Amino acid sequence: WTVSVAVFKSETYRFLRLDRPTDEDLEAGTAFPDGYVHLPKGIDSEWLKQFCAEQLVTVRNRQGFSKLEWQKMRERNEALDCRVAMRAISRSVRRGVEGVLEPVWYNGKIVGHRRRYSDVMLIFMLKARRPGTFRDNATIEHSGHGGAPLDFTVSFVSPKAK
Repeated sequence: WTVSVAVFKSETYRFLRLDRPTDEDLEAGTAFPDGYVHLPKGIDSEWLKQFCAEQLVTVRNRQGFSKLEWQKMRERNEALDCRVAMRAISRSVRRGVEGVLEPVWYNGKIVGHRRRYSDVMLIFMLKARRPGTFRDNATIEHSGHGGAPLDFTVSFVSPKAK
């Protein structure tokens, strides 16, 4: 599963534009919009500058075709990078644990949905949770009686000629 950094950055900037419900709306039971970015009071200005350190611009390549590209407006952007990484991890974990609904097609029509899980993500989660148990490889050493080295002889037997 490929992580599209540009998609997560666009999502973050879109979420930053969501309006906060008024206090009256909140008292009436209105929920915050999905994706709303809750920022703590007293957050320092350097973090906010890092969080909004990039912009999406249109650039032209040598052939004259235009494309969208994220460019830094300042050197430090760690807060935005952390947000993107956490969104990617969150999405990955969800794919491994909850799975994703995918349509089931028959004769050109959607006839249902099935839940698909990411086996690879589950493997990574197990390795992170219990690295001693779910490791990629292990070294197993055998020894003789009392820890002495094993003594063995290898002999090759030629097949009989017919």
